[in-house]
Amino acid sequence: MAKQSRLRTRKNSGRRPAILFVILLIVLAGASWYYVDFHKLFVRVRAFFEVARKSMDSGSDTRGIIYDRNFKELAVSLEKVSVCARMRDIPSVEETAAKLSSVLRVDSQQILGRLQGDALRTWVVQNISQQQEESVKKLNIPGIFLSQEKARFYPQEETAAHLIGFAENDIGLSGIEYYYDSLLSRHTTVSEENADHLRGFPHLVLTIDLKIQDILEKLIDHIVARQPGVKAGAYLMEAGSGAIVASVQHPSFNPNNYREYPEEVLSNLFLEPMLLPAEIRRFLRDAALLNTQNEVTGTQLPWSLIPPDESLGSQVRLWDRIGLNEPLPPEFIEDSKLLSTSSEMHEIVLKEGENFDTVPEFLTPLQLLTSVTCLFNSGEKIRAKAVSQLVDPETKREYPLPGRQESPTGQQTVSAQTSREIMRLLAGQSQPGQLDSVSFETGNLVATGKKSVWDLNRHRLQLTVVPSLHPELVLLVVVEAPAIDVRAKKAEDTDLARAVDSVVERIAVLQQVGMTVSDVVSPGERKKVNYTAAKDDLRQDRTIRVSSLSEEDKVFPMPDLKGMSLRKALRILGQADVRIRIVGTGKVTGQEPKPGELLAKKGECVLVLQKEESIQLKNLEQKQPLQKEAR
Repeated sequence: MAKQSRLRTRKNSGRRPAILFVILLIVLAGASWYYVDFHKLFVRVRAFFEVARKSMDSGSDTRGIIYDRNFKELAVSLEKVSVCARMRDIPSVEETAAKLSSVLRVDSQQILGRLQGDALRTWVVQNISQQQEESVKKLNIPGIFLSQEKARFYPQEETAAHLIGFAENDIGLSGIEYYYDSLLSRHTTVSEENADHLRGFPHLVLTIDLKIQDILEKLIDHIVARQPGVKAGAYLMEAGSGAIVASVQHPSFNPNNYREYPEEVLSNLFLEPMLLPAEIRRFLRDAALLNTQNEVTGTQLPWSLIPPDESLGSQVRLWDRIGLNEPLPPEFIEDSKLLSTSSEMHEIVLKEGENFDTVPEFLTPLQLLTSVTCLFNSGEKIRAKAVSQLVDPETKREYPLPGRQESPTGQQTVSAQTSREIMRLLAGQSQPGQLDSVSFETGNLVATGKKSVWDLNRHRLQLTVVPSLHPELVLLVVVEAPAIDVRAKKAEDTDLARAVDSVVERIAVLQQVGMTVSDVVSPGERKKVNYTAAKDDLRQDRTIRVSSLSEEDKVFPMPDLKGMSLRKALRILGQADVRIRIVGTGKVTGQEPKPGELLAKKGECVLVLQKEESIQLKNLEQKQPLQKEAR
């Protein structure tokens, strides 16, 4: 047999890996065709590029609007417009400064100083109004251009600020804004039929009602009015769903300028562990005894006849069912930097030795409110929630939250019989109120601090159930005040209960109206405004400050501003460092002080504005009686 050449042998051995590679590709292609759903893969790839396109589009919103349950805006993304200069393209610096000064209401020398710097590009004026933006565009000055960026704006300012939170540079840092980022990051794990509305930046609809929120804010303001250094909060929950209807905290903050507040103000009292008063722990222990007796015997004795029991296992299982050991719902997870630094807490008690078995010593107000609501609402398992649904920004369709574990139907924490008896247990220790409500009030003295530095505070809790027979709402009020006088005054305790009872009826009525209206309202079309214009819309009755270019401490003769536009009046008043109170919109129709009177530096001037159409109509009505008399 002829011997093969070494060259042919090498060629044959070189083809084998290529043939094996081709066979492997064919096998992999066949397996992929069998196991992979290419339609879903195509949809996901298309969605990825759609989100990327929207993210790179400077004109698109990168965060959705946050609404209350009646679609009142709580957080929106608006454009911040600034005037910038490209120095090499400006033909005349002096002429450019003069033109910009006329429309931006900024001293020309200030603009000139910025234009004469060494930088190739510079900011001229930041955050201008929409009217100024249009005026700069009309000037069409070479080398002057507008820079636009998205900024988060909170039109309700301090209202529900600790629940809504804040964002900066399109990153949620606290509250619902913090949750919004985690919601978007999870959309790839959601099934296709539930994730279509997350292809972009959906709007969020919260469970809170601004009208009820306003009532509770006034209640808290009344409670803390004569008590300096007090922290207080009020939290209202729907008994059947766990929805947070209102969340109030004092002191609050304005998310539009959150950097101006210390961390202790930004921290959420609702999420901070508190040392439970003995009365609360005793109530939870007795509720567990009622549940154990029902589980063992199948019947329910009155709470006054329940004997002590050592079944600690039944207690622990109950704590698990009512959510004391569950992690916080995602809407309420805070950045750890915004939670108060941990410190030791010790209750100052007059007597010791009472056994609370496995009842927790510390709970957050959210945990306490959720757990007792589970015990009151016929034993139905609920979880706290602050976001109700999503809204597609283009189609305005509403969707449920993806991946949310809703309250399981039929899952009971306690039996209905036990729940009714627990409600009787609470009523026996409570004060009756409006609409068959009951209010349970308690408190304790707590020493808080580290090492040798301790503060003594008085904590007060007010738990109100409306109505007591078939609970619909549960309200928790928490007050933390410095214990200047250790001996608590009964008059103050009565005032708290009376103040809460005075708002119960209005809250219940608004709750019924809100639940009906929320089913039929929907988000409307938004008028396009920039950041500064939106802030100005809030100032129908507002106080602003006009800064003076000079620092001379001189009185200012009040000019006659009647008939002038607001902008012209403000330009004239810019010569003095005064506070200006503006009432209404339109042209100036009244002023205080009167023309010619002296206005001291840092004094207050009131301008009354009225639209031109209203002025003409008023003049016409005044002329008609005179014409009739002449006839």
